[in-house]
Amino acid sequence: MLPQLPQELIDAIVEEVPEASLPACSLATTPFVMSSQRRLFRRMTLSLPAYECTAHLLAASPHLALYVRLLVLDVEGIPPDCEPLRTILTPLTELERLSVLGGKVGHEFELNPYLGDLLSIPSLKFLELDGLAVPSSLITRAFFSCEEVLLSNLRISDDGPSSLGNVWHISVSSDMYNNVLSFVLDTKRGGSLPRLRRLSLTLPVNHFLRPMRAALLVSCSPTLEHLKMHWSVFSLVPPMLPFLPLLKVLELWLDVTIIKSLPVLYSVISAVIASTPHLEVLTLSLMDTRPYDKLAAANRQQWPESQPSVWAKIDSAFADPHWLDLREVCFCLRAYGEEPKRFSGFIAFMQANLPRTFNAGMTRFSRVRP
Repeated sequence: MLPQLPQELIDAIVEEVPEASLPACSLATTPFVMSSQRRLFRRMTLSLPAYECTAHLLAASPHLALYVRLLVLDVEGIPPDCEPLRTILTPLTELERLSVLGGKVGHEFELNPYLGDLLSIPSLKFLELDGLAVPSSLITRAFFSCEEVLLSNLRISDDGPSSLGNVWHISVSSDMYNNVLSFVLDTKRGGSLPRLRRLSLTLPVNHFLRPMRAALLVSCSPTLEHLKMHWSVFSLVPPMLPFLPLLKVLELWLDVTIIKSLPVLYSVISAVIASTPHLEVLTLSLMDTRPYDKLAAANRQQWPESQPSVWAKIDSAFADPHWLDLREVCFCLRAYGEEPKRFSGFIAFMQANLPRTFNAGMTRFSRVRP
C-alpha cells in the first residue's frame, strides 16, 4: 500500500527522517527512493579526493544532478582541465547556491572554464568565492547573474573594462590581499551605483581605504536600503554616515570594548539618527573577545554598572520618536564559544540600562558564533 501514498506525503515523511538514516530509506520502495535521493543530494561538499567517484556516480545516474541545490567545491590542487569536474558540473542545471573555495595561494579560477560556466545557470542565486585568483570580468558577471555574491580573500586581475554601475548588492567579508575592497570601492569603476540597494562590508577597513568607503556610501546613498558594516572605534569621527533617506535596515559591527566608551557609542547612535530618518531595524553587533586569547582575556570586557547619565541618553535615543519607523533594536553578541552565563549577563546588563527601550517591546537579543 505504501507506493500508493501521495508523493507529497512521502516527501513530508522523508523530510523528518534523520540524515544518518537516509541511505537506508533510499533502499525502500521507489517513491521513497526518489524522495530520499532528492534529500541526500540536495547539498554536496566536494574536495579533490571525491571528484572522481562523484563523477562516476553522476555519469551512471545523471538524474541525481537535478537534485543538487547547494554545492561547495574545494578546488585547491585540481588541474585546469579536470575532467571529473566537467562531468560533475555539466548536469547541475538546478543549482541555487555555489561556494568555490581555493587555497591560501589562490587557485587560478579563470583557467577552469567549467566553473565559469556555472554562472550561466538561471537558477543560481548565491555565489561565494574564497581564496581564489579571478579576473575582474568574472566578478562583474557574478554580480549581475546572482542575487547574492560573497567575496573573500581574492586576487583580482584586471582583464579589461568592467562596470559595476548596475549591480544592486555588494558583500565582502574578508580581504587577505587588500584588493577586493579596492575593487568594489572603486567609484570610478562603479560610477554612481544608481541601483545599489544592499551593501555589506563586515571587515575592518584600513585608513587607506576609508576615504574610498566613504565615497562609496555617498555614491549609493540615494538608493541604499540595507547596510551592514564594520566600524572601528578609531574611525568614529562625524560624519559617520551620509544621509541615507531610504535605509530601512542597518547593522553595525563594533568591538565590544565600546561599552567602556559610552560617549563614543552615543555619538554613533546620534550620527545614525541624523542620517537615517526612515530606519526600521537597527542592529548593534558587538564582537566579543576570544576567551582563549590570554592577553585579551586579562582585560576582557565585563558588564559594569557605570555612567547612568550616558545610558539614559542612549535609552532616550531609542525610545523617543527620532525615527518614525523604528520598530526593533537588536543587540547581537558575536561571542566565541557557548558561555551561556556571559550571554545572559549581557542581556541583563542591556535591559537594566535601557529600561524604556525594553519596556516598549523594541529590543531583541541574539548570539552569533563567528
